[in-house]
Amino acid sequence: LGHAAGVKVLSDIDDTLYSSGGKFPAGSDRRLPKRAVYPGFLGLAQLLDRGWTPAVPTCNLVFLTARPHIYKDVTEEKSFHFFQGLVGSGRMHSFPTLLPGRLRAGLWAMLTFPLLRRRAWKGVGDLKFETYLRFRDLYREYDYAFIGDNGQGDLYAGERMLAESLSRPGAERQSGAPWAGLCPQAVAPLQPRLQR
Repeated sequence: LGHAAGVKVLSDIDDTLYSSGGKFPAGSDRRLPKRAVYPGFLGLAQLLDRGWTPAVPTCNLVFLTARPHIYKDVTEEKSFHFFQGLVGSGRMHSFPTLLPGRLRAGLWAMLTFPLLRRRAWKGVGDLKFETYLRFRDLYREYDYAFIGDNGQGDLYAGERMLAESLSRPGAERQSGAPWAGLCPQAVAPLQPRLQR
């Protein structure tokens, strides 16, 4: 982080913003009821969005999800309704942007999951990484923080984001370099894989 205009906070939704309740394909966390917002997540997102002030509307909170865009915004409407409730109640500091996944990648993952297990989500992770690159190209003056869990390709996407940013010359001083926050199970394997 250096001379960036601000931080775009990219996050997954299921098992990151709120619990999936352990319902496949959304996620596996059964510790909290379905759609219970994780304690501290909204405060962390606001803290990372260091350019936000109540007087100046911003859109630095961005949900990067595996959920596909489907006919007439069916999946997006559910998410936006949930976001509207969080913003309206004062729990979420700003209304977010939603970058959806693609039906093909999600269907492939769901169909192959019984055989491939977590590897089935690699295509979704690739798509999240590619979506991040396209979004970053629009907002190069920003730094990025990525928050995800260890499912639906988040760990893989986060690893690719970090590896790509570290491969650029002078990466430690560049805007557009992500930093990743992942659930505790995912943090341990992150460093050894990046050092290969």
